[in-house]
Amino acid sequence: MRELRSLLRRSAEQAGWSGTAAIDASGFQRDQTSYHYRNRAGFSFHKLKTTILVDTESLAIKDVHFTTKRKWDGHIGLQVY
Repeated sequence: MRELRSLLRRSAEQAGWSGTAAIDASGFQRDQTSYHYRNRAGFSFHKLKTTILVDTESLAIKDVHFTTKRKWDGHIGLQVY
């Protein structure tokens, strides 16, 4: 995660900041993967939620948040913003 934050910070500095942003939240479920594959790969979570802050003019990703614990992620928008 440290490397991702560093990469995001550098790309955001290059793109600049227009002052207008959008927050997008998406979720991914791992129910489609086979039980055998999950055990072999050592995956212990079933859902992953992402919240992304994007500059609307440059389309640069300013920040991102991942969670595997919470079902509702509305409060994360304030953390990202």
